[in-house]
Amino acid sequence: MPIKTHLKIGSCPLNKWRSEVKKEDIKSLKSLLGSINQNRITKEQNMKLTELYNSVTQRKNKVSSCAPCVKKMVTEMSEMLKDE
Repeated sequence: MPIKTHLKIGSCPLNKWRSEVKKEDIKSLKSLLGSINQNRITKEQNMKLTELYNSVTQRKNKVSSCAPCVKKMVTEMSEMLKDE
């Protein structure tokens, strides 16, 4: 729960705070994650993933060609959306 309170996508089940992420961004993220091939990501998908990741996590990551780094972002975003 402490981590969830720092994420813009998180919201309180008791309605004490709401997600700061626009519904359109969540929809875009779900669509993007659904379109990513498990073993390959296009440059455009990587750029969009990084943009959405930074927006949701309040980080300033740069687009990376490091496969483990990109996979980590995909995994983190997928985990965050499970609660959505």
